[in-house]
Amino acid sequence: MVSKTNRSTFSQEKTDFRVRELRFPDDSKLVSEIAERTAGFTKLSPYVIWMMVETQGPICRVAIDQRGSLCGYVLAFRTSNPGEAFVWQLGVQKDTLAIVISIASALVRSLGEVAESNNISTFKFTAQPKRMRTLLKRIFSKLGLRPEPTNKLFEFATGSLEAESEFLIKAVRPHKLYGK
Repeated sequence: MVSKTNRSTFSQEKTDFRVRELRFPDDSKLVSEIAERTAGFTKLSPYVIWMMVETQGPICRVAIDQRGSLCGYVLAFRTSNPGEAFVWQLGVQKDTLAIVISIASALVRSLGEVAESNNISTFKFTAQPKRMRTLLKRIFSKLGLRPEPTNKLFEFATGSLEAESEFLIKAVRPHKLYGK
């Protein structure tokens, strides 16, 4: 699921973002704040963030802006299927649509960069169909990717009547995601 949340100090135009592994406890507060302000996201305790860092390491990433501020994150974990990871949360601080897409694209591209060295060939995620048609479609198309629906539909008690659909990105190759 992708989201954007308010952050009043995050308004200057930026084009470059550095992406690195999530760090505990350094990134905990801001990642938790983004998740807490995002409808439908699980509130992230320090323990959950610590566990993601300890067990999933390189597939949990944060985006850092030119000022050195955390402006987005992605939490992913390996599934029971060999070579597969599930993208649990992709959260971005609110800004202009172009910047939100740039930050989210940098995070998704970063997953592609670490996929091969972590024996991951498929990423799975869920999204509300409306959200998939808009923001996610723009993020993935910017990277030349087309998520495939699995025809699985889940209805969650998220305060929305819109169900979540499952999508796969198969045969992730780092060169496909970062232009090599």
